[in-house]
Amino acid sequence: MGRFKFLLQNKSLLENNISFKPISIITYNETEFNETLARFQKGTTSVWTITTKCNNSCTDAEIKLNTCFEVRRDACVYGGAQEIGDLSTFLTSKYLGDFYAVRKVH
Repeated sequence: MGRFKFLLQNKSLLENNISFKPISIITYNETEFNETLARFQKGTTSVWTITTKCNNSCTDAEIKLNTCFEVRRDACVYGGAQEIGDLSTFLTSKYLGDFYAVRKVH
């Protein structure tokens, strides 16, 4: 069962006044990234970033503070996810999927 189907079938589990309003923004360079973060510096907004860059992994301090976590760190060993176009490539692949670092900015 998908997440949205579950929520629709279990509306009683949801609060009437939910203040969480997620927004996703994609930036394509460092300037856009910094300008976007600046828009959310004030207020009670919680901002998290997601990156697939292996050189931007979580630090030990961030992990201890629970402000950063990683998914599939081992992908960086293989140089990123392998593109699968046929069965023989799939069967010989050492790694499927991307690395992600999810970091709380503020």
